[in-house]
Amino acid sequence: AAGAVTSAKKGAGSILQVVGTGKLDATATIDCVDTATWYDYTSMNATITPASSSNKILISFAAMGEGEYSDYAYRWRFKKTISSSDSYIAASTAGSRTSVMGMITEAYWADNQDSTPTIFGCSNYLDSPSTTSAITYTLQINCGQANQDWYVNRCTSDTDAQVHERGMGWLTLMEIAG
Repeated sequence: AAGAVTSAKKGAGSILQVVGTGKLDATATIDCVDTATWYDYTSMNATITPASSSNKILISFAAMGEGEYSDYAYRWRFKKTISSSDSYIAASTAGSRTSVMGMITEAYWADNQDSTPTIFGCSNYLDSPSTTSAITYTLQINCGQANQDWYVNRCTSDTDAQVHERGMGWLTLMEIAG
């Protein structure tokens, strides 16, 4: 119709499409075997295909869980896959420092190691992929201490008790007109 709002009539900054995913169950454990490897965060990935190479992708996510080791050792970033080629959204490298997008907020309490889960996330990160190919964004986690598990959407102890919370995670991608 003549009055319809089409993508051609939307201006810069308009939201053109939204895709997302949610992780509602607490059945996954990420086994962080070594400190050099980044592990895909279970069910926290989504694919979006921009209409124009000048458009941007706004990333928002939240994830909940608890690790076997102190929270300060866990860090996260995004893997961005375009046409089977991976790149990473993280800080620039500097010497032997680990390049991350963020760290897990310290919620661990030494006297209560099995029921102090944390939530971590990113409210708005604006990526400029410069492509019209499909892009898959995957949350990744790494631990600075080898052989430590991360329990997705739950505490390390999962017995039926009020203090052993269950949570959820989500990832939202929005295409923003450039």
